Amino acid sequence: MRFNLLFVASFVTGAAVTLVNADWETFNVNLAGHWNSVHFTDAENGTMIGNLETDPVVVRTTDGGDSWADVTPDAATERMWHHDFGSSTTGWIVGFSGTIWKTGDGGATWSAQTSGTTESLNGIDATSATEAWIAGNKGTLLHTTDGGTTWTPVVVIEGTNKDFEIVSFGSAEAGCVFGEDDLVYYTADGGATWTKATRSVSWFGVSYDIDDAIMLNANDGWLCGNSEIDKTSDGGKTWENVENPATFEFGGTVYGPILLALYFVTPDTGWIANHDGSIYITLDGGTTWEEQNQLDSMQVKELCFIDAAHGWGCGNDSLLISTSDGGGGITGSKFSGSRAAGSPGPIIRSLPGLASIAADFHLDDASDVGFRLLTSKGELVAQLAAGQYSSGSHRMNCNLGVLSSGLYSAVLTIDGQRFSRTLTLMK
Repeated sequence: MRFNLLFVASFVTGAAVTLVNADWETFNVNLAGHWNSVHFTDAENGTMIGNLETDPVVVRTTDGGDSWADVTPDAATERMWHHDFGSSTTGWIVGFSGTIWKTGDGGATWSAQTSGTTESLNGIDATSATEAWIAGNKGTLLHTTDGGTTWTPVVVIEGTNKDFEIVSFGSAEAGCVFGEDDLVYYTADGGATWTKATRSVSWFGVSYDIDDAIMLNANDGWLCGNSEIDKTSDGGKTWENVENPATFEFGGTVYGPILLALYFVTPDTGWIANHDGSIYITLDGGTTWEEQNQLDSMQVKELCFIDAAHGWGCGNDSLLISTSDGGGGITGSKFSGSRAAGSPGPIIRSLPGLASIAADFHLDDASDVGFRLLTSKGELVAQLAAGQYSSGSHRMNCNLGVLSSGLYSAVLTIDGQRFSRTLTLMK
């Protein structure tokens, strides 16, 4: 018996219900290098930076990633680590040996700026078209309020050799700097003074480097590093450990995979990615997580979302992924490459129209078919079909408009073979 299967999900914008599929389809850009940072200012305009061996590369799209142009500055020689935009047109790139590049035209062209340091600059947070913060090695923290004409050193820790990796401000006054050996310092006065945060390190009680972090507002923020996930609700003063969704026990000890990237659009809704390519979503501030997909051990190094639906990820081995529904129906970049080999198998697609899901399938022979909707705990929400179906094409629908926000599973069985997709319902 042979059959073809396609799960379909509707996607409603501006309505009470948004359905997000939790399956990520993998694509490659087929370049012999690694992407370090991706940033989109809206659904169409984005940039990505990386290094092809030791050569820096900057690419830009104006059509949502369907095509990419190489906009690497001719004079660029140092490796690039991170970039950010303070407006739709103004952004900066930072990198090795004090490198700073600025654009004022949405990434089409870039001009060099003087940082005043030769230390590696690792992370930048552009809070506006004129103000930005840069974190770098050996305690380097730079600040500009004039669009980068001048970059002023800021002392966080006197005489430190600790490397700062990330800086993030949730408001004009409140921000944090993150670095090696579990380092977190916070400010509540716009960077005039800095105080070491209170942390509870649970990863075997040892220090680790923080790989990604974000402050969403003056109070709420998230960080990850090694197998730790932490969140703050007091501007970075204290951090609470959140359970890693991929932990496992071996020999009486609990282990978890290394977490490389995260992004949150609200204090409750966000995504994390670990070193084996798994991506997880939470809708309740980390109380529960749902795995969206595993990208065949491809490492996502950075995630970027402009809202709860539209996001991008980049990483090693030329990886570039994007979604228009919060993690489902991933599409691939066409920049100097094509879709990765292999069939994605059953997928969930987003279609305009009803707040519903549908399972479309074709049977070559008569078969026993079942279609159920379950909660994340496996409780039955609805039995949508059960019985024998004739050969031919079939569609089964389920209206989701009456359900509460949460995680659900749509399960289709055909002659005992089980196909399922996890759905995220957000109201």
